[in-house]
Amino acid sequence: MRLPVELLHEVVDHLDQDYSSLAACSAANSFLYSRAIFHTFADITLQQGNSQSLVKLLAQSPHLAKCTRTLRLVGTMGEVDASLPWIIRCMENVQILHVHSMFLGRLLATKNRALFQALLSLPVQQLHIHSAYVASCADLLDTIASIPTLRTLYLGTLLTLPSMAIPASPMVEPVHLPTMKLQELCVDMEKSGPIVHELLSSSWNADAIRTLKLYGCTTYDVLTVNGLLARVRVDKLILERSHLCTSFQRTFWMGDGAAGPALDVARVSALEITLSDFSTQLQWWVDALRCVRNGYDGDEAILKDVRIRIEMEMHGAKYRAWFQPSRWRALLDLLSRMGSLRRLTVEVDQSLASAFSDMIWAECPMEMRSVLRVEESCTK
Repeated sequence: MRLPVELLHEVVDHLDQDYSSLAACSAANSFLYSRAIFHTFADITLQQGNSQSLVKLLAQSPHLAKCTRTLRLVGTMGEVDASLPWIIRCMENVQILHVHSMFLGRLLATKNRALFQALLSLPVQQLHIHSAYVASCADLLDTIASIPTLRTLYLGTLLTLPSMAIPASPMVEPVHLPTMKLQELCVDMEKSGPIVHELLSSSWNADAIRTLKLYGCTTYDVLTVNGLLARVRVDKLILERSHLCTSFQRTFWMGDGAAGPALDVARVSALEITLSDFSTQLQWWVDALRCVRNGYDGDEAILKDVRIRIEMEMHGAKYRAWFQPSRWRALLDLLSRMGSLRRLTVEVDQSLASAFSDMIWAECPMEMRSVLRVEESCTK
């Protein structure tokens, strides 16, 4: 019996990163080859030493380069293979670019102009800078503006090396750079602190950004984040792997000391946070929302959608006290007073979902019952 084409495609698509199975499909059936080869070459890593074999392959089958959607460049600060720019230009459909241990901007243009121009030729929509060197913050912004298709930018470890830049040679041709059209800015606060401070003092146009995603945010970063929120009028704020927590004394003795500055979340319409501690982190958000609530009239807040992900190891669902019901009650009460909230989703591990759901519904005010949802998380 002959299977429908759509079903065969779904079977191959389901294999995705299972490269041995994809290779078997390619060898077994010429009909499956075109579909399997797309996944095999969809994600390519280029680093010193592995480019020559790829050059030979692409010379024989140039269509394979057009299958690549994600390109990862690793360690191009030393001597770069002369074939690397040619390989990159062949990959004309790359949408996601990851860079590790690289020079960027003027530093790259000075060292290897062919590689720099090859990267600018890609229709990149997502740029993930995991670790790189730039001449300055302005140099970084010029590079970003040189990629008109860019919509998402992730900033990891960025170091400035102004002494290595050669200003006599322009980084790009002297034309008017297009206004940045970034829609999502992702920042690792543990690694990109200095660059973020420079961004706040620079004259970059960030009007198109609608989503701000922050990793590793601590209490000491709150003022910086508030500066970003004032500069970038985002609709959605996402905080992952954050370390926003109260002091030990504030949490367990409920002292009257200042809880520190609060995030100005009343000006965003959607908020996503992750909790790994119900005591210090949950209390921090109670304090923060109380400060925000006291600073705004009800009709000024526009916060409509809140999602809270719970990622923590519990001591067993039977220990209800570990859920901190009093703090959840305080949080729900503060959210209900904002007036603008339309949906509150709490995502919890399947093993804890039943007990947690019983607790939070017991603490939920009547006016919040229509907006509260409890969901089971797909992963631990």
